[in-house]
Amino acid sequence: MEILIGDKGNVDFDSPVKMSTKQKDEFIKFLKSLFAVVEEEHTDQFRTNRLGERPFMRRWTSGEYALLLEVEDTNKVAEKLGRSWMSVDIKRGEFLPEFISWASENNKDLLRGDIRK
Repeated sequence: MEILIGDKGNVDFDSPVKMSTKQKDEFIKFLKSLFAVVEEEHTDQFRTNRLGERPFMRRWTSGEYALLLEVEDTNKVAEKLGRSWMSVDIKRGEFLPEFISWASENNKDLLRGDIRK
């Protein structure tokens, strides 16, 4: 097996990694200890279009949007999401005003309760 490391330190494998269900569960648990949002994507075929080859950004998930609401330093949020600080900064600038406006229109108090819900 060959492990590929990109110029930004991202890691990929040159072929599928065979592991038992227990090993896969432990591997995902490990990834979740490193990143705040880890989602599995099931497919029936090998993906030839790798993330680093895509000319567009990957979509933001609801879990990632929820993390944008945290008051933490942008660099810490970016590290948790595995995204650049610039993408987090830009997405916060786009998402937060819309979210605050939606909350106001729907009589949601953002200072009380679980803001993620």
